[in-house]
Amino acid sequence: MVDLEMPTCDCEIIADELWAIGVMAVEEIHSSTATTILRTNLGHNPNDQLTDLLARFPQMTSKIVHIAKEVSETWRQHAVPTWITSEIVIVPEWQEAPIAKHVIRIDPIDTFGLGNHPSTMLALRLAAKNIPHKSVVYDFGCGSGVLGISLNVIHGCTAIVYDIAETARNTVLHNALINNAQNIVWGSPIELVVQGSCDAAVTNILAPVLRHYASSLEKIVKINGFIILSGMRSDQADSVAACFHESKEIEREEFDGWCAVTLLRQGVATK
Repeated sequence: MVDLEMPTCDCEIIADELWAIGVMAVEEIHSSTATTILRTNLGHNPNDQLTDLLARFPQMTSKIVHIAKEVSETWRQHAVPTWITSEIVIVPEWQEAPIAKHVIRIDPIDTFGLGNHPSTMLALRLAAKNIPHKSVVYDFGCGSGVLGISLNVIHGCTAIVYDIAETARNTVLHNALINNAQNIVWGSPIELVVQGSCDAAVTNILAPVLRHYASSLEKIVKINGFIILSGMRSDQADSVAACFHESKEIEREEFDGWCAVTLLRQGVATK
């Protein structure tokens, strides 16, 4: 868990930002009349999110705290299914599933990724629409495996999944088993993936990371393959897409201030 202390007048805007980046719960603690602490879970490797938040809100300080697991997981009783389209629904493993053509059960365990964040919803919607059946897909920053596992269930794709979070591998394995998902492969860091070995790539991570790995994402995808980008705010989409010099944007969707983009890998620099 992370405690973020700030002037009370900034509490509401920072709380909104925490919900926007996908946290599952925020506890408000009034430490004094002038300051407030927001306690939340940024995962086992919170450095990227903290660096971004502290850069944008320099009036805020942070501290890592340790909370008993049974206390930190009370959010589970409030989790509900998330409809991606009229045919695709993501369901918390411990909840009853509605009737749908494609039901994907997910337990994030100790990772991010219940499937209910707008960026995840947008990414999966575009991926299911554009990525062909039986494709080999690289899920970069896979978290709980929502995107890769869903594409396997929906389109029979082989999903190569990877995340720097230490707990992601076991979480993805668990979610693959409960969905009877076949051909879910724990992959290598993107720098070690063979160039042109994937039919598509999907990723739902922060805008600075998308910009940093733009060239690497393009290199691993075959010519005329698709790259689905999500995890960026709507006002960041143009600057992120501009970093993908060998790809052409063919579609984008926005929801609640978030944006996802579908790129077509062309193999030549585009203007």
